Amino acid sequence: MTYIDYMNKKILIILSTLILMSIYFLSIDRNTPVTIIYENDSNQEIIVRGIFEEEGDTSCYYDGVCSIIMGKYEVITFVGWPSEIKGDIDNSFQIGNIIEVYGKIVDKNIITLYGNESYYLKVLQK
Repeated sequence: MTYIDYMNKKILIILSTLILMSIYFLSIDRNTPVTIIYENDSNQEIIVRGIFEEEGDTSCYYDGVCSIIMGKYEVITFVGWPSEIKGDIDNSFQIGNIIEVYGKIVDKNIITLYGNESYYLKVLQK
C-alpha cells in the first residue's frame, strides 16, 4: 500500500464519519412533545409539562434575560434587576428532566415566571 492509498483511506473514513454524524444530528427532534395541562386565555396563564431540552438565552448577566427550552416553548427563568414578583424555581433541573411550568404567556411560545408568586418550574422526573 502506498502512502497516497493510505491517506485516501483515512480521508474516506473521516468523511464517512462526518456524514454519519450529520445524519444523526439532523434526525434529532428538537421539538419534543409538550403536554398542556391547563390554559386560561383570559389571563394568558398556562401549565405545560415536558422535557427540558436545552438552555435558551443564558446571557442574563448581560442583557437581563435567561431562559430554557422545553419543546416549542421558551421559558423565561430570570430577568436581571427584576422589579416584578416571580414564581418558584426548582434549580435542580437538568437537561433531559421532565419538568412542569406554570406561568404567563407573554408572546407566542414564550412563557414567563414573572408576575405572580404562584408561578413555578418544578422537576417531576430526573
